[in-house]
Amino acid sequence: MNPWRRYSWEIALAALLIFEILAFGLINPRLLDINVLLFSTSDFICIGIVALPLTMVYCQRWYGYFIWFYNRAMRDYPGCAVSARYAATFSDYYYPTTWRNMWADKCRTYYLYRRKTRW
Repeated sequence: MNPWRRYSWEIALAALLIFEILAFGLINPRLLDINVLLFSTSDFICIGIVALPLTMVYCQRWYGYFIWFYNRAMRDYPGCAVSARYAATFSDYYYPTTWRNMWADKCRTYYLYRRKTRW
């Protein structure tokens, strides 16, 4: 496979970044001064130090939320199709009255199942 084709958007972004730095450097030659480049990092390095771990925490939280949602859908609606499971779980989460109705149905179903399998 052609490597230029595989990384086309990454190369385009890198080229755009280089073009932008050179264009602003032509507008203001002080931008390309080595002292400005080295000491300008102190303006945003503190934000970067805080942002990196917070990004990981944020991604982990949403990943954990997805796992909770998936497990709940699998547990509460075992016989349904996957889309019906998610729709029911979503409606449970956002509409508590629906959750109460489904909880009552689940209790009734469990009671009938228990009664049937006891013999």
